[in-house]
This record gives sequence, structure tokens and C-alpha cells, in this order.
Amino acid sequence: MDAINLAEPDVANFYRTSNEGFRFFVFGYSLRAMWMEVFPPHHIEELKQQGMLIDRQLPLAGGRTATLLRLTREEALANPYARFCTYFFPPKPHFAFSFGEQRLLEYALLGVSDQATAEELHLSEDAIKKRWRSIYARIETADTKLLSDITSAAGRRRSVLHYLRGHLEELRPYRERRTSQ
Repeated sequence: MDAINLAEPDVANFYRTSNEGFRFFVFGYSLRAMWMEVFPPHHIEELKQQGMLIDRQLPLAGGRTATLLRLTREEALANPYARFCTYFFPPKPHFAFSFGEQRLLEYALLGVSDQATAEELHLSEDAIKKRWRSIYARIETADTKLLSDITSAAGRRRSVLHYLRGHLEELRPYRERRTSQ
């Protein structure tokens, strides 16, 4: 494949999905560096335009070249608007859910029932209900408008899950970087 033809719907969809998938998996993590090894020259140019830097190149048999590209957090600061550079600076979570709350929310986003979630997490159904109450309380403390007009439990849950689908950083391990003094 010498070039990506985004005019073809299947290729464009695959390219968009793979990029969104990559962003989904790294979103909310505190990255220090990214590395990519590529061979086709057009991929090298594309990645350079998106913020990656050539670390080294190795000539291969047949006239091909293996290129190792890298991007560190410090290098990303120099070009914060390039596509790959933005992965280093995800938005901070607004609600700071606990690990247990994050697990419950992940199962809920996957459509797993509370009963099945309780079995999977080795908790009682009452413990699951308590976690949901904790989640709602945490949200109401941080954002009084998100759940203010919703009175039913099902409506509150739908609203929370709808919000989370657009804000995946809430379900990622996020730690504030400590600055040395």
C-alpha cells in the first residue's frame, strides 16, 4: 500500500476508526513518550506532520528503510496543537471517581446489568446500589446541573452514561503530576 486513499469509504472508515481507537486507549493516561516503527515513506511524512520526530533510520534489504519515530512529553510541549502532541495533555477528570466506581461505570457502559456486575465484582446488589448513590453524590457535588432536572433512577443513570460516552477521561487512571521544588 503506497498511499492511503481516503476517497474510498472503507479505507476512510478504517483509518478514522483506528485513529479513534488509539485515542480511546490512551485518553486519560499520563504518557511520557510514544514510539512508532514504520516502513513506507508516506507514513513517515504523515506521522511527522502529526508531531512525531525521527529518532533513527535503518536501511533494510531491498532498498527499504525502517524508521523509528518518537515523541516525548517535553517535545509535545513545543507543538501542543499537533495531533499526537494532544495525547500527552488529556483533560483532567471532572468527578475523580474511585476505582470501584470506575469499574461499575465501565460495566454499565457495556450494558451489563447490576446483578451480573455484582456477581462479576463479587459484591452484593446492595453494595452496587450504594456505589450508584456514591456516583450520583459525587456528580452532584462537582456539577449541580448535570442531574438537577432528573428525578427517576433510570433517567439519572442514562444521563450519567450519556455524559461518560463523551468524556472517557473520567474512566481512566489519572494522576496529577507532582512538580519537584
